[in-house]
Amino acid sequence: MKYLITGATGNLGEKVTRWLRTMTSENNIRVGIHNLKKRISLMI
Repeated sequence: MKYLITGATGNLGEKVTRWLRTMTSENNIRVGIHNLKKRISLMI
C-alpha cells in the first residue's frame, strides 16, 4: 500500500511519518512538505 502524508514537517505529520517508516518500506511513503529546510529532519 502507498501512503501520502501532507504536512510531513509539521508536528503531527512528522510523528506520523516517523511511525509509518517503522511499519512499512520507505518506498511506500510519499510526503508533501512546505518548508524545504525542515526536510532534513525527516532524512528524505
